[in-house]
Amino acid sequence: MLMKEQNRLLKGLIGHLDFLTFGKNEPALHHYHNTYRYALGLQKLSLIKV
Repeated sequence: MLMKEQNRLLKGLIGHLDFLTFGKNEPALHHYHNTYRYALGLQKLSLIKV
């Protein structure tokens, strides 16, 4: 049930967001994003100090 709700929310947001910010306390998420970006030949995501 949760997956269906998440998919519905994401489908509703597609095309309506200019950017996405995820929490600074999620180091694993940062690591995985940068690992995939490296594998794709893209630059690392920049960190925004708040």
